[in-house]
Amino acid sequence: MSKITDHLFIGSLDDAFNDEFLDSNEITCIVNVASELNIPERIRHQYLWLGVDDDSETDDITRILPKTIDYIKSKIDSGQRVLIHCLEGKSRSVCVGLACLSLIQCIDPLNALRKVQASRPCAIPWPRYFEQTTSYITMLMEDNDGYYNEIDYCLEDGSIEDY
Repeated sequence: MSKITDHLFIGSLDDAFNDEFLDSNEITCIVNVASELNIPERIRHQYLWLGVDDDSETDDITRILPKTIDYIKSKIDSGQRVLIHCLEGKSRSVCVGLACLSLIQCIDPLNALRKVQASRPCAIPWPRYFEQTTSYITMLMEDNDGYYNEIDYCLEDGSIEDY
């Protein structure tokens, strides 16, 4: 499991079951983005499952991004810590994590990926999902002048507020 910010973690299925690590990092919410892994009965934390197929030629990760981003942002805003996971913590969870990071910190998706990879070197999003995520985030930022920027997620002086 990798700590991306003080309130955002990315990991694998194994990490979602590591109660010792979850407890020591005060993680209270788990977001599962793997379609093949709906496991709420084994999780004792708040749990959201919005599955995406692994490296699918037909699935579109952007279909889960609005709800997932809003859920994660609401948890972070209330002071909670969130783990986003998929099976291996390399692609689907990374795309959702970098989307959240982009919108919360008002940084472009490529820089968000670099920040994720600095904490999680195994983060290698599947190209199709990365392209979909990048297009989605870019569209939101262009269409809405920074999307979350309107609700004060970026500091006025241009510095980044780190959650």
